[in-house]
Amino acid sequence: MVLALLLCFISCGGVLPYRATLIRQLPSWVILSEKQETIMIHAEKGEETININLKNGELSLNADQPLYKSNHEWLVIDCMIFDIDHDQNDEILLHVWKKGSFGEYQPFWREKDNKTIYSEHLFIYEWDISRADRLDPKWMSSAMPVTGEQVIAEENGDILILSHDGNKTLWRWEEWGLILVTDEK
Repeated sequence: MVLALLLCFISCGGVLPYRATLIRQLPSWVILSEKQETIMIHAEKGEETININLKNGELSLNADQPLYKSNHEWLVIDCMIFDIDHDQNDEILLHVWKKGSFGEYQPFWREKDNKTIYSEHLFIYEWDISRADRLDPKWMSSAMPVTGEQVIAEENGDILILSHDGNKTLWRWEEWGLILVTDEK
């Protein structure tokens, strides 16, 4: 049995045990979505059919070739494609847990970022056919002020976040970023 596990670990390059370690660091109520679907994306420079593969917190997007693979340190909870800013083009919304609230740069007025614990984020990308990976960052949230067991893309472009404790918040794209519309406790 031990030999079989060791061989699996070696043949998988240690990837599965590493992902499992990351997943165990999340709150117990976090549910990782799984998706395997083909979808047409409408973008400013045309349309493109892509394959979405989301499993164990890892996202990959492919067309005729690999386009995008999520950061191996992130846990992608869900991936949604819809027109969040009402410009007639689809955006990609990633519901992500990652270590730290900020990326490489942090606002000087904020307390030092704790990069040892996971926090929840919403990342929004424009779909840009001229880019090799297609994802052009539009808005990358720092740690969310609410936690979402489920993030739902509404037909009108709003985002509904359902918390594990029963709280519901509704968010809307305004100018440059998401704003809180309603908060029901």
